[in-house]
Amino acid sequence: MNKRIVLLIAGAVIVVAMAAGWLLMTTRSQAIGTLTQSVDTRPEVQVFPSAFGLDYEEVLVESADGTRLVGWYIPSQNGAAIIAQHGTSRTASRC
Repeated sequence: MNKRIVLLIAGAVIVVAMAAGWLLMTTRSQAIGTLTQSVDTRPEVQVFPSAFGLDYEEVLVESADGTRLVGWYIPSQNGAAIIAQHGTSRTASRC
């Protein structure tokens, strides 16, 4: 095989490996930051289901370890239930 082609392939492999390593480290550091982020720094909820003409109730679920999860219950017309969770560093109005 031509020496130039081998060098190009090796360079491409190195670039891809470096990009993958950067992506993994960025994701890891973001995950750590999210886990240690104070809930107080999250933005306030600005949009509620009523803005879309939906009736809702605020609900609170407390886990065995005392963690409090707050959400909305929106009654369905067909008895179906969907549980959606917003992403980290987000609120229910910014899913």
